[in-house]
Amino acid sequence: TNCTSANTLGITLGGVTLQNPTDCVGSNTQVITATSTAPLSFTPNSTYTGAVSNVEVQTFASTNNSALNLNNNSGTNTLQVRSSSSNSNIYVGINSGQYNSGGTGNTALGQNTFQNNTSGYNNTAVGYDVLQSNTTGYSNVGIGSSYAEFFTGHNATLQDNTTGINNTAVGIGSLGSNTTGDGNVAVGTLALMSNTNGANNVALGQNALQNAT
Repeated sequence: TNCTSANTLGITLGGVTLQNPTDCVGSNTQVITATSTAPLSFTPNSTYTGAVSNVEVQTFASTNNSALNLNNNSGTNTLQVRSSSSNSNIYVGINSGQYNSGGTGNTALGQNTFQNNTSGYNNTAVGYDVLQSNTTGYSNVGIGSSYAEFFTGHNATLQDNTTGINNTAVGIGSLGSNTTGDGNVAVGTLALMSNTNGANNVALGQNALQNAT
């Protein structure tokens, strides 16, 4: 295809120019290191007559490879143990501590526990999916499991917590929706389940303050 103004298109993503507005359109794959949070942008030439299709953007994060893998009798991997740059972390379970980069003093036991943590520290997560979304939150304790195993639409204990600090959740689904709330105590199945950013709450007992946000 001849490169004319009818088929030139500029493309930028994350502060990086993938293709200049004077570049001819083609089919290609590019891997970039973003310099900002700028969205994906297409800038066609004023006389551009083509169409953009089949666009896919994926995020690639640094992964901590498991140091030990155990398989069941059928050969399926059912247990992983991870190490990290700090010998103060303990990660046991499928995907546990998978993306941790700088966090220290963390203990995670169970599948997907602490999977997305980057620099959060002094956290304890025990149970399926507990503190899975935590990134920088610190001094949290989550002991429980995923309520979704029994009923859909419910998170695991502290599963959505990202930056919240000093939270204590004991019981299936307790503080499951908390994202940035600090200093909460929830003891009991589904206690403070709907809390997202509320702080300094205390809920004791099954379903205690379940609908408080």
